[in-house]
Amino acid sequence: MILDVGDGTYELMFTAVTAGIHSLTVHVFDRVVGSSCPLSFSVDRYHWPVSTYSALNQPVAVAVDGDALYVLDTGNSRVAVYDTSLTTSAARYIVNESLTQRSATGLTLRRSLMYVINWRTCRVSWFRAADGLDLHSFDCDEFIEPTSLTVANDSTIFVADNGVHRMFVFAPCGKLLRKIELTVTGGSKSDLVTCIYATSAHDEILVCDHRVRALSYDGEFLYELTAGDSHGHGQYGGVVVDGSGRYLASRSERGRAMIQVFGCDRQWCFSIECEGVARLRRPSGLAVDDRGRVFVADLASNCVRQFRYT
Repeated sequence: MILDVGDGTYELMFTAVTAGIHSLTVHVFDRVVGSSCPLSFSVDRYHWPVSTYSALNQPVAVAVDGDALYVLDTGNSRVAVYDTSLTTSAARYIVNESLTQRSATGLTLRRSLMYVINWRTCRVSWFRAADGLDLHSFDCDEFIEPTSLTVANDSTIFVADNGVHRMFVFAPCGKLLRKIELTVTGGSKSDLVTCIYATSAHDEILVCDHRVRALSYDGEFLYELTAGDSHGHGQYGGVVVDGSGRYLASRSERGRAMIQVFGCDRQWCFSIECEGVARLRRPSGLAVDDRGRVFVADLASNCVRQFRYT
């Protein structure tokens, strides 16, 4: 992007997608502006977070609504709410029955309602994001270890259960509509499902285990994201699709963790990695806003980190 500041100067903003030495030359009507030598600069392979939200205990999922950041603070049995435009300290906390026993592990925000799944109580609940008031909850006799959930645009609720390797589909009233078997090639049981995500543009559910697969609402396999820059066996912790159709997925491997960014064509573009004290250790749930920011819950570091990716 080129911004005319209005005083004879311009600001240029762009995303470098490869590390190394880069050069920049500016031309106006085929004439070089400034020095005849291009401006050289170095791009490091590692990223640095824009902000870090700490004082959390086992954060596993995040959601964003404008400047409001909601963090499922599982170890503290609450949802921490931050105003990202003001500070990195929590503005308030939501505490209610659906978040008890340090076992709420799945979170989705839809139309100012927050849906959670609690694997100990085996209950799906939703409450108002504004004040945390519980509105409704239900359980299912077939639940064994329900750990993640997502909600489609029509309020259909999907719950992944690692105890039975199935995804349960519920009507908004809590009525069980159908069950989807989660299997791998050859019909064997799937790996540990860490996250499911309903895309808003298509009737698809993204399922994370050691890869990211897309299923139809009826459970039909549609496609799988490419491995990107994965170097070996690992685990995906979260996935999200932004308003431009780009996919972002958090992944942990042996000695390495990153956020992979894929284009709307589902091809890998680049990865966000950190080093030193900002290094991602076990990235889990992701959320994005319309300003090119991604928020990732780092379960092992007990914090949420914010990055720019556009």
